[in-house]
Parts: sequence; structure tokens; C-alpha cells
Amino acid sequence: MAENNTPQSRVALSLPGEGKAARFQITSDMSVFFDFDVSEAIFTGKGNDLVITVEGQGVIVIEDYRLLAEQGALPVFEMMGGIQVPGDVYLFAFIDGTEEEDLETAAEGSSGSSGAGAYTDDSGSLVEGFDSLGGQEGLAFQSNRGFLESSSPGLSGSDTSGATNNPPTINGTLSIVTDEDVPTVITSAQILALASDPDPGSVLSVTGLSVEGGTLTAIGAGAWLFTPDQDYNGTIAVTFSVTDGVHTVQGQGAITVNPVNDAPVAVDDAAALKEKQIITGSVADNDYDVDNTAEELTYSLTDPDSAPAGLTFSADGTYTFDASSYDYLTEGETHVLKIGYSVSDGDLTDTATLTITVTGTNDAPVAVDDTAALKEKATITGSVADNDYDVDNTAEELTYS
Repeated sequence: MAENNTPQSRVALSLPGEGKAARFQITSDMSVFFDFDVSEAIFTGKGNDLVITVEGQGVIVIEDYRLLAEQGALPVFEMMGGIQVPGDVYLFAFIDGTEEEDLETAAEGSSGSSGAGAYTDDSGSLVEGFDSLGGQEGLAFQSNRGFLESSSPGLSGSDTSGATNNPPTINGTLSIVTDEDVPTVITSAQILALASDPDPGSVLSVTGLSVEGGTLTAIGAGAWLFTPDQDYNGTIAVTFSVTDGVHTVQGQGAITVNPVNDAPVAVDDAAALKEKQIITGSVADNDYDVDNTAEELTYSLTDPDSAPAGLTFSADGTYTFDASSYDYLTEGETHVLKIGYSVSDGDLTDTATLTITVTGTNDAPVAVDDTAALKEKATITGSVADNDYDVDNTAEELTYS
């Protein structure tokens, strides 16, 4: 009997128990957590729903998973142990020609280590006859070949004819290609497409997979998410092992991580001075670009027409600021200038803000000479304050002696 679960801000995907199914609706603003080991789970697509099955523990259905993936509206999934993976890593389960009902039928008919010649219930085990899954775009496979597209009839987990068991062979090397900072999925199907076994009815499975760089995370039975180290590009060696249940053979391959242009990173800057002072500095001192040197970056004001009086800004990120225009500030009074700038590597840009704080000081009053004229025996009145001034104070605040 299915149980409906109302979407929450944090959703724990919990197995409902043998013979039961739990349905979930998720949105991009949720935090979705698997509270079971996904390496024991089989992921299949049924219509637009993602079906997650763990033998003896029940079924989880994520409604409209494929539609959410197409809309870019899937949340990040969190595994046990805190590892997070992109929500669309399970798009490989949606392969034309593979129906979830077919897999259930195979599971019901299975015994030992294989079921109806369609798949084995050993985590990571699949029958021979897979086609390679080809290239990827992001995490979504471009190939529409069946994940269990072909199966050999009459497969069994053992050979009772008394004939000698021959080891499987690996033909070629595993080749995976992704871009810098872009995770990619590796499946048993891709590995087993390189393997063959001369013994009729042999069931091959992947028993090991390792990489010499980046991070490899099991995301389901026969599926791993490879995440390259941040900003890394180059070639990473891969080692895997395949067994027919008796013999195990080793295979090798490589993951090619193509370089991409990383945008420069502009970091906010701050400076302070008193009125009438001059300062020099460089906004480039704390900016960086993993692909370019400082000399290869260019700087400019985001709104040069609104640049404050006294600022000179250069293309290498250096600047000079003369605060002579701010002597109207009273002692201790501040004026804060927010100056936006951008940094470019010739292709990509980033922006930040230079904040300059000008603090006022007490300016001395200015006394200007006065003159007066009169005839003898005459009387005149006047004020020497008439032409004196103080930028910080009013006439009433000045005293004379």
C-alpha cells in the first residue's frame, strides 16, 4: 500500500518496508537526504517517476523526477555520510525500452545471484551484452541505448556441464570525458561493454572501481558519481575489476577532464583617509584568477560617469584618491564612497566594490585683512568677521579677540 508524503523543507527518503511503496514530491528549494545506503538500491525510470528499489526494504517513488530534471528544478541529494551529489545524477535510469515493471518481474523470478537473465541482485552486477552509453552532456546521458537493452537467453549463475571455466577478458580501455568542475556518472554498463567471456551463460559483474584523483561516490547499484577536484584539468587513471563469479580480471582506463576558462574573482576592497589627504592603492592585490596572471587581467569602473571627485582609476587596478574636495566635513564626520569596478580576463568578468571612507578634521578659521576710512571727529562701526570664514563652523561659532 502506497504512502503519500507531503513535501517539506527537509525530506528524508526512508524505505517503507518490504512490500510497501512511499511516494515523494520534491522541489528545488528542498534538502533531500537518503537515510539508507544507496549502493544497495536499484534505480529505474517509470514514465517520469524515479523508482528506487531495495530488496526486502520496499520501494521509493520520486514523482516527476524526469520533468524536474528537464526544468533544472531538482535539489541536491545528500547521501549517508554527508556527501552531496547533483539531483540529476539518476537520469541514467530513464532509458528507452526499459520499463520498471520488467525489472520487478525479473527481481521476483531471481534466485541466487541472478534473475531471469536480466540482471543480478549483487550490487554493481549486470549481465553481459550491454552497449556503451556514449558521451554525456552535464550529467544526462545523450545515449538512449537501453541500460538493460539486451540480455542473453538462458543465462545462469553456474556451469554444470563440467567444462573448464575460462576467465573473462577486457577489450580496450575505459574512456570517460568531462569538463573541468563538472561531475559525471560512470556505470557498470560502460565498464562491462569492454568485457567478454567465452563461456556461455556467464554473468559478469563489476567488483571494483577506483580513480587516482577526484572523488568517486556510489550513487546506486552499478553507478558512481565522479567529481574532479576543483579547477583541475588533465588525465586521471582509472582501475576496475570484472568477475564471472570464478575469475576476476583487471582493466584500466582514463578520465579526461577538459579545461575551461574560469572567471576571475574580484574581492571587495576598503580604504580610509582624512579630508585633504591623498592615498594610492590597488584593487588587484586581493583579486585572483586560476587561469591567468595578474598582468593578464584588466580593470575598469562599472560606472565611470559616476566616479567621485578626486579618483583616478587605472586599467591595472591601481588607483589614486585625493580627498581635497571633502574639506566641508566637520571634525569626525564621515563620507562613505561606494565605487564599483570589474575585472576581466578578456572573456569572463567579475565585479566588486571599492569602499573609501573620508573623515573630516577641524579646519582652522580664515581671517582676512580688513580696511576702513573716516574723517577726523567721525565715528564708524564695522565687523572684521564679514570676510572671515570657517568651513567647519558658522560665524556664530567663532570668537574674536
